Amino acid sequence: MTIPIPPNAPIPAEALASPSPLHDLLRLIWYRKWSIGLITACCGGLAIAMAYSMTPYYRASVLLDPVLKIDQSAGGGWQGASPLIGLSLGKGDEATETSVAVLTSREFTESFLREKHLLPVLFPKRWDGEAGRWKTIDGKSSEPTAWEAYSYFDESVRKVVKNANDHLYRLQIEWKDPAVAAEWANDLVIRLNALMREQAISEGQKHLDSLLDLLATTPDVAAKETISRLTEGPILKITMAKTREQYAFEIVDAAIPAKDPIRPKKFMMAFLGLLVGAFLGGLQAVLRAPPPRRG
Repeated sequence: MTIPIPPNAPIPAEALASPSPLHDLLRLIWYRKWSIGLITACCGGLAIAMAYSMTPYYRASVLLDPVLKIDQSAGGGWQGASPLIGLSLGKGDEATETSVAVLTSREFTESFLREKHLLPVLFPKRWDGEAGRWKTIDGKSSEPTAWEAYSYFDESVRKVVKNANDHLYRLQIEWKDPAVAAEWANDLVIRLNALMREQAISEGQKHLDSLLDLLATTPDVAAKETISRLTEGPILKITMAKTREQYAFEIVDAAIPAKDPIRPKKFMMAFLGLLVGAFLGGLQAVLRAPPPRRG
């Protein structure tokens, strides 16, 4: 049986003397509100200042479609005969992997950096622009080595990413100048296609010359017919390379200068700064002596 409590019944003294822990915490926060607010504002302001002082980096991206798939084209019939003549036609995936490997290779990268004169751009703190030479540190030139330049470009500037849901690739360049990033990305693809075309023409011509020499010295008619058919493989390869400018990768979407930087994330840094400030402010409020209780 429930005994009704009169509406004007007095509250026990024990209840008034023992407030809940949540009540104590809220009362403490309210008592220290100015110090908590000051610490929060300082941390948030510091995070915003850091975000605006950091150098922004932009990402330029080229969407690429692998087109070097000889075994899926009209020349696929020569795939089985290629080991006999030393002609490396390759499967589509293998050819694409080779193109990606060349794109990210040290030799290709060093050639790109050297021809574009990019070492002073990549290492501006070591370059004396007025004197037009590398600065001297402890009596030694600070000029970066070829391996150092390649490592920095490959790890911090260029990325090649394969889309998870299709066969397309993305070449990404991250740099301080959005226009320069887009220029480098597009130029790398153009240079890669030109290099792969030159290699295909050179390789195909060597194999064709070998077959023609063999054809000229073979007396057997049946053998001549077989060799003559085999020459169609390198001829096809040479023809494809000469007529297809975008030989290894077709540019589906060329890179353009980005409007917004990928880092720093100013809003996120400001939010985290305020969050850390609120935590530190609350922590100092709890660790300091508790406020005097009201009588």
